[in-house]
Amino acid sequence: MDAAVQRQIEPLMEQIEAMDSRLRFTDVISGLFLILGLAGMGLWANGRRK
Repeated sequence: MDAAVQRQIEPLMEQIEAMDSRLRFTDVISGLFLILGLAGMGLWANGRRK
C-alpha cells in the first residue's frame, strides 16, 4: 500500500520541485522594487540631512 501511494505522489512532488526551482516574474519585480525602495529611502535621508 505504501508503494502505491508513493507512486501516485511522486509526480506531484516533481511538479512542486520544478515550480520552486524556477525564477518567477513576480520574484524579479519584487526584487527590483525592493532595491528602488531602499535607494529612495537613502536619497530621502541624504536630502534631509543637508
